[in-house]
Amino acid sequence: MPLSPYVAKLRQAFGHEPIQLPGVSALISDGHDRVLLGREPLTEQWCVIGGAVELGESPSEAMLREAREECRVEIELSGIAAVVGGPRYQVVYDNGDVVEYVAIVYDAVIVEGSIEPDGSEIAELRWFTKQEALGLDLIPFARNLFEDLNWNLVA
Repeated sequence: MPLSPYVAKLRQAFGHEPIQLPGVSALISDGHDRVLLGREPLTEQWCVIGGAVELGESPSEAMLREAREECRVEIELSGIAAVVGGPRYQVVYDNGDVVEYVAIVYDAVIVEGSIEPDGSEIAELRWFTKQEALGLDLIPFARNLFEDLNWNLVA
């Protein structure tokens, strides 16, 4: 996904140096104790659905947009599961850009549409139980989130 004009300006000023950005993610549930995860095309690792909050956009609007873009569905946000940040949520992109996200993680359900990966940010979408998710090759953001949510204590 191309850089937003705002992030492009920050990158002009700071180069690849770490910047902090607001982000959103959703634990989209199917009502059967499973969560929707996406597989990234470049790393082939699994991730939660989400992304950066754009200027002029509320976090909830950003999450609804990300679900539309990445999964082709409309979701309903049902609460906040966590707010995370710090060095464990730092991402180093292929071009060398470093971003440390402070992210609101929502609980959500699909209210319209059938899941379909966008093909650029998400190559595949699948439902997983918490236990199954922990056995996947997860991006560090997702692994750290699941640890912070104590998913590692699932029997």
